Amino acid sequence: MELLTRLPQLREPDALPKWLMQVAHHQCYRWKRQSQRMVSRDTQPDLPEAETPAIAESLVQQTQEEQMLREAMGVLAPKCRR
Repeated sequence: MELLTRLPQLREPDALPKWLMQVAHHQCYRWKRQSQRMVSRDTQPDLPEAETPAIAESLVQQTQEEQMLREAMGVLAPKCRR
């Protein structure tokens, strides 16, 4: 994507291979830095469990209730559905 967005700015076509290597190096470095920030629960099992926000639980419950309603409406006769 970097290449496509910056292709119009490329002045020397011979510089493309070096530029690609440089961009790949920077992207790998950025990916490595980001992955080091994350802590795996597999390597540190004593970490506390992440809390589920209350809004998420209520959304799950609401979605389940709506699905139950759709299923119940589906088994009704057409006259009763109306």
